[in-house]
Amino acid sequence: MNGIVISRNVDVGQTVAPPSRPDPVLDCEDLTKMQVDTNVDESDIGRAVLARRDVHGGRVAGKDVHGGGSPGPQLPIVTQNVVTYNVVVRVDNREMFLKPG
Repeated sequence: MNGIVISRNVDVGQTVAPPSRPDPVLDCEDLTKMQVDTNVDESDIGRAVLARRDVHGGRVAGKDVHGGGSPGPQLPIVTQNVVTYNVVVRVDNREMFLKPG
C-alpha cells in the first residue's frame, strides 16, 4: 500500500501477536487527498469554501464542499441560538503541504 505512516501503535521491540492485538500496528493514509470536517454558520452555508494555508504564501489547497458527508438535506445544529451545519471540505493535497491534525 502506498501512503505515509500517521501513527505507530506499538513500541520498538514489542512482541505483536494477532489474537492479543486487534488494532493495527501502523496506520497509513494517502495524504494527497484530505478533508476538513467543520461547522459553518447558516449565514455562510451557501458560499463556496477555499482552503488556504498561512504558510507557503497562502496558496489555495483546494475547494470541494459536501454537507455532512451524506446526500440530502442536513439537519441544523443549534447551540446557544446559533445555527450551524456540518460540512466536509475535501482538499487536493498533491503538494503535501497539509499534514494530519
